[in-house]
Amino acid sequence: YASQSCTALETATLNNSFASNYMFSGCINLRTVTFSDTFTKIGSHAFQNCKGLTKVDIISEVFNSIGDYAFQNVTSLSNVVIPNSTKSIGEGAFNGCTELTSLTIPFIGNKLFDTSIAPSSKTVFGYIFGTVENELSTKVVSFYSTKDSFTSYIPNSLVNLFIQKETVVQYGAFYNATPIKNIVLSNDCVEIQSYAFYNATGLNNLSIPSSVEVFGDYIAAKCTGLLEVNVNSRNIGAYMFLNATSLEKATLLNVVDIKDYA
Repeated sequence: YASQSCTALETATLNNSFASNYMFSGCINLRTVTFSDTFTKIGSHAFQNCKGLTKVDIISEVFNSIGDYAFQNVTSLSNVVIPNSTKSIGEGAFNGCTELTSLTIPFIGNKLFDTSIAPSSKTVFGYIFGTVENELSTKVVSFYSTKDSFTSYIPNSLVNLFIQKETVVQYGAFYNATPIKNIVLSNDCVEIQSYAFYNATGLNNLSIPSSVEVFGDYIAAKCTGLLEVNVNSRNIGAYMFLNATSLEKATLLNVVDIKDYA
């Protein structure tokens, strides 16, 4: 709580290794923050309501976590790059970031996939945008199983999403995630499970790398806004593009196995 609600504060330099919970919460005129190269952690609500903050540039190679609602209502943020060293991102970390247009993240949801993690509220993309309603965000109900779902509020402004290290896109990860326009997966991704992008109607472009070897079913079904898809993989899952009625261009490289009704 060291600088909480210091409304005159405009710049901050963090030479220590972390930003504590609520550290700059309510510092509405804070515009720039410089992080040390040994910086490791941003606590819960640390920059909440810092409406003037325009940039988050973390250069530390040992950075590991962002707490719950850490950047809630930071309405001037437009481009965020989260370091690949990050191990966890809290619920609602970017809730209410209504000017966010480009987001680069190491994984989907709370943490990087491992075999012990079953699909849950923490494995859907909307987890990092949280459950607090905002009029400039879209209510997204993502089903991570046939009957269980998580409701989040994703900013309408979000255009580009780059996912750097995720190995598995789990069931329903982007189910109904309508605001996002472009999604790029890295070559670390080896599996996309069923319904991963189902009914993400705002999605225009989807790039799937050659590293993906396992596909579920209905992956991008009902993505009615999908205009272009690039698949550089050996196979395509069943019903993969079912009712993707606007698809104009599909680039299929190295594809040798196309499942039924793809």
